[in-house]
Amino acid sequence: MLTDVNETAIIADSVFGLLSMVRAQLYGRMQQVARNEPYKELGGDYFNNRRKEVRVNVLTKQLEKLGYAVQLEPAKPQLEPA
Repeated sequence: MLTDVNETAIIADSVFGLLSMVRAQLYGRMQQVARNEPYKELGGDYFNNRRKEVRVNVLTKQLEKLGYAVQLEPAKPQLEPA
């Protein structure tokens, strides 16, 4: 059973996460209105692809910290079956 302190921390983290998402949505909408731009869906993987090199470096360092030797090379494009 969780203690009151743990339950409070879990609730606080949930609220903080929700407020962060709301803030990001409002900020984006305000920027869109200020620039008089139409809405544009960025896609579900926008944040993963936005700073791809940084993400690759972070994930590589995490694997190395776990004791793995990491050597990356670009994947060969796969042809889709006709």
